Amino acid sequence: ARRSPLAAIPPGPEHDDAIPAETGAAAPLRRFGTMTRQVTEEEVRAQPNMQNTWSVVQASAFVTRCGPNYARNKLKKPSGAAIYDLVAMDLVSTEAKQFHIASLTQLPAIFPAPENNSGLPEVLVVTFQTPLYAPTNPVFGGKAKTDGKNVGKTAVFRLSDWARQAPDETSVKLFRRFVNCFPNDPFRKRLKCIASIANPQELNFSRVEKGLFA
Repeated sequence: ARRSPLAAIPPGPEHDDAIPAETGAAAPLRRFGTMTRQVTEEEVRAQPNMQNTWSVVQASAFVTRCGPNYARNKLKKPSGAAIYDLVAMDLVSTEAKQFHIASLTQLPAIFPAPENNSGLPEVLVVTFQTPLYAPTNPVFGGKAKTDGKNVGKTAVFRLSDWARQAPDETSVKLFRRFVNCFPNDPFRKRLKCIASIANPQELNFSRVEKGLFA
Protein backbone atom coordinates (compact mmCIF):
# COMPACT_ATOMS: atom_id res chain seq x y z
CA ALA A 1 0.00 0.00 0.00
CA ARG A 2 1.13 3.55 -0.67
CA ARG A 3 0.00 6.64 1.12
CA SER A 4 -0.79 9.62 -1.06
CA PRO A 5 0.58 12.53 1.01
CA LEU A 6 -1.04 15.34 -0.96
CA ALA A 7 -4.54 16.77 -0.98
CA ALA A 8 -6.28 19.89 -2.18
CA ILE A 9 -7.31 22.42 0.44
CA PRO A 10 -11.10 22.73 0.52
CA PRO A 11 -12.67 26.19 0.37
CA GLY A 12 -13.66 26.18 4.05
CA PRO A 13 -11.40 27.01 7.02
CA GLU A 14 -10.91 23.39 8.10
CA HIS A 15 -8.28 21.21 6.45
CA ASP A 16 -8.60 17.87 8.27
CA ASP A 17 -10.94 16.33 5.69
CA ALA A 18 -8.36 17.03 3.01
CA ILE A 19 -5.70 14.82 4.60
CA PRO A 20 -5.75 11.54 2.67
CA ALA A 21 -6.14 8.20 4.42
CA GLU A 22 -4.40 4.93 3.72
CA THR A 23 -5.31 3.42 0.38
CA GLY A 24 -4.76 -0.05 -0.96
CA ALA A 25 -3.41 1.15 -4.29
CA ALA A 26 -1.44 4.07 -5.63
CA ALA A 27 -3.72 7.08 -5.93
CA PRO A 28 -3.82 8.87 -9.30
CA LEU A 29 -1.95 12.15 -9.50
CA ARG A 30 -4.16 15.17 -8.93
CA ARG A 31 -4.16 17.79 -11.67
CA PHE A 32 -2.16 20.81 -10.54
CA GLY A 33 -4.01 24.10 -10.09
CA THR A 34 -7.48 22.75 -9.32
CA MET A 35 -7.82 24.84 -6.15
CA THR A 36 -6.90 28.24 -7.61
CA ARG A 37 -7.66 30.36 -10.64
CA GLN A 38 -5.86 33.22 -12.31
CA VAL A 39 -7.43 36.68 -12.21
CA THR A 40 -6.48 40.03 -13.70
CA GLU A 41 -5.42 43.13 -11.77
CA GLU A 42 -8.74 44.72 -12.75
CA GLU A 43 -10.64 41.84 -11.13
CA VAL A 44 -8.57 42.19 -7.97
CA ARG A 45 -9.35 45.90 -7.72
CA ALA A 46 -13.04 45.24 -8.29
CA GLN A 47 -13.20 42.34 -5.79
CA PRO A 48 -10.24 42.65 -3.38
CA ASN A 49 -11.45 39.87 -1.07
CA MET A 50 -11.45 37.03 -3.60
CA GLN A 51 -10.04 33.79 -2.23
CA ASN A 52 -7.84 31.12 -3.82
CA THR A 53 -6.87 33.36 -6.73
CA TRP A 54 -3.60 34.60 -8.14
CA SER A 55 -2.44 37.16 -10.67
CA VAL A 56 0.78 38.08 -12.42
CA VAL A 57 2.83 40.83 -10.78
CA GLN A 58 5.41 42.85 -12.67
CA ALA A 59 9.00 42.23 -11.55
CA SER A 60 9.53 45.97 -11.12
CA ALA A 61 7.07 45.90 -8.18
CA PHE A 62 9.88 44.41 -6.08
CA VAL A 63 12.78 46.53 -4.87
CA THR A 64 16.13 44.75 -4.96
CA ARG A 65 19.70 45.51 -3.90
CA CYS A 66 22.10 47.20 -6.30
CA GLY A 67 25.56 45.70 -6.64
CA PRO A 68 28.43 45.36 -6.63
CA ASN A 69 28.94 47.40 -3.43
CA TYR A 70 25.59 47.14 -1.67
CA ALA A 71 27.24 46.61 1.73
CA ARG A 72 28.63 50.14 1.41
CA ASN A 73 26.12 52.09 -0.68
CA LYS A 74 22.87 50.45 0.60
CA LEU A 75 21.18 51.33 -2.68
CA LYS A 76 18.03 49.58 -3.89
CA LYS A 77 15.93 49.97 -7.02
CA PRO A 78 13.04 48.26 -8.83
CA SER A 79 13.96 44.82 -10.13
CA GLY A 80 14.85 44.27 -13.75
CA ALA A 81 13.09 41.77 -16.02
CA ALA A 82 11.92 38.49 -14.48
CA ILE A 83 13.88 35.34 -15.27
CA TYR A 84 10.75 33.17 -14.95
CA ASP A 85 7.06 33.77 -15.69
CA LEU A 86 4.37 32.42 -13.36
CA VAL A 87 2.02 30.06 -15.19
CA ALA A 88 0.11 28.22 -12.42
CA MET A 89 -0.42 28.08 -8.66
CA ASP A 90 -2.06 25.63 -6.29
CA LEU A 91 -2.91 25.22 -2.60
CA VAL A 92 -2.14 21.91 -0.92
CA SER A 93 -2.24 20.28 2.49
CA THR A 94 0.14 17.51 3.51
CA GLU A 95 0.62 15.25 6.51
CA ALA A 96 4.35 15.97 6.54
CA LYS A 97 6.82 18.22 4.78
CA GLN A 98 6.99 17.57 1.05
CA PHE A 99 9.96 18.87 -0.91
CA HIS A 100 9.00 17.50 -4.31
CA ILE A 101 5.40 18.48 -4.95
CA ALA A 102 5.97 18.10 -8.69
CA SER A 103 6.27 14.33 -8.25
CA LEU A 104 2.85 14.17 -6.55
CA THR A 105 0.73 16.18 -8.98
CA GLN A 106 0.13 16.38 -12.69
CA LEU A 107 1.79 19.65 -13.64
CA PRO A 108 0.43 21.84 -16.45
CA ALA A 109 1.83 21.07 -19.89
CA ILE A 110 4.71 23.42 -20.68
CA PHE A 111 6.30 22.96 -24.07
CA PRO A 112 9.98 23.94 -24.28
CA ALA A 113 10.96 26.70 -26.65
CA PRO A 114 13.04 25.70 -29.67
CA GLU A 115 16.05 27.64 -28.37
CA ASN A 116 17.34 28.11 -24.83
CA ASN A 117 20.75 29.73 -24.47
CA SER A 118 20.46 30.59 -20.79
CA GLY A 119 21.72 27.35 -19.27
CA LEU A 120 18.65 27.35 -17.00
CA PRO A 121 15.86 24.76 -16.69
CA GLU A 122 12.70 25.45 -18.66
CA VAL A 123 10.42 24.84 -15.64
CA LEU A 124 10.83 25.93 -12.01
CA VAL A 125 8.56 24.68 -9.20
CA VAL A 126 8.60 26.59 -5.89
CA THR A 127 6.75 25.50 -2.74
CA PHE A 128 6.15 27.57 0.40
CA GLN A 129 5.12 25.43 3.39
CA THR A 130 3.40 26.62 6.58
CA PRO A 131 3.30 24.22 9.56
CA LEU A 132 0.00 23.54 11.32
CA TYR A 133 1.71 21.96 14.34
CA ALA A 134 2.82 23.95 17.38
CA PRO A 135 6.55 24.42 17.94
CA THR A 136 8.20 22.88 20.98
CA ASN A 137 8.32 25.19 23.99
CA PRO A 138 12.01 25.53 24.96
CA VAL A 139 11.02 26.28 28.57
CA PHE A 140 9.75 22.73 29.10
CA GLY A 141 12.49 21.08 27.11
CA GLY A 142 11.83 17.95 25.12
CA LYS A 143 12.67 17.04 21.58
CA ALA A 144 11.97 19.80 19.07
CA LYS A 145 9.19 18.97 16.61
CA THR A 146 10.31 19.64 13.07
CA ASP A 147 7.66 17.90 10.98
CA GLY A 148 3.90 17.42 10.83
CA LYS A 149 0.82 18.64 9.01
CA ASN A 150 1.44 21.52 6.63
CA VAL A 151 -0.43 23.77 4.25
CA GLY A 152 1.35 25.47 1.43
CA LYS A 153 1.41 27.31 -1.84
CA THR A 154 3.13 25.84 -4.88
CA ALA A 155 3.96 27.88 -7.96
CA VAL A 156 5.02 26.68 -11.41
CA PHE A 157 7.19 29.02 -13.47
CA ARG A 158 8.31 28.90 -17.09
CA LEU A 159 11.60 30.37 -18.25
CA SER A 160 10.91 33.81 -19.68
CA ASP A 161 11.61 34.62 -23.31
CA TRP A 162 13.93 37.39 -22.16
CA ALA A 163 16.11 35.14 -19.97
CA ARG A 164 16.22 32.45 -22.65
CA GLN A 165 18.09 34.83 -24.93
CA ALA A 166 20.17 36.66 -22.30
CA PRO A 167 22.78 34.23 -20.94
CA ASP A 168 25.25 37.04 -20.16
CA GLU A 169 22.91 39.18 -18.04
CA THR A 170 24.12 39.42 -14.44
CA SER A 171 20.89 38.10 -12.94
CA VAL A 172 20.81 35.14 -15.31
CA LYS A 173 24.43 34.28 -14.60
CA LEU A 174 23.88 34.44 -10.83
CA PHE A 175 20.81 32.23 -10.94
CA ARG A 176 22.56 29.79 -13.29
CA ARG A 177 25.37 29.52 -10.75
CA PHE A 178 22.84 28.90 -7.97
CA VAL A 179 21.03 26.19 -9.94
CA ASN A 180 24.19 24.37 -10.95
CA CYS A 181 26.34 24.63 -7.81
CA PHE A 182 27.04 21.66 -5.57
CA PRO A 183 24.65 21.03 -2.62
CA ASN A 184 27.28 22.04 -0.04
CA ASP A 185 28.40 25.15 -1.91
CA PRO A 186 27.95 28.27 0.31
CA PHE A 187 26.33 29.94 -2.71
CA ARG A 188 23.31 27.70 -2.09
CA LYS A 189 22.49 29.84 0.96
CA ARG A 190 22.20 33.06 -1.03
CA LEU A 191 18.70 32.67 -2.44
CA LYS A 192 16.42 35.30 -0.87
CA CYS A 193 12.64 35.42 -1.16
CA ILE A 194 11.09 38.90 -1.11
CA ALA A 195 7.44 39.07 -0.05
CA SER A 196 5.19 42.08 -0.48
CA ILE A 197 1.83 42.85 1.18
CA ALA A 198 -0.41 44.92 -1.07
CA ASN A 199 -2.91 46.05 1.60
CA PRO A 200 -1.12 46.37 4.99
CA GLN A 201 -3.48 49.18 6.05
CA GLU A 202 -6.38 46.70 6.09
CA LEU A 203 -4.68 44.05 8.24
CA ASN A 204 -4.53 45.85 11.62
CA PHE A 205 -0.80 45.36 12.12
CA SER A 206 0.86 46.65 15.27
CA ARG A 207 3.42 49.43 15.02
CA VAL A 208 6.25 46.89 15.29
CA GLU A 209 4.72 44.72 12.57
CA LYS A 210 4.20 47.73 10.30
CA GLY A 211 7.90 48.51 10.62
CA LEU A 212 8.75 45.14 9.12
CA PHE A 213 6.88 46.02 5.92
CA ALA A 214 7.99 49.62 5.57
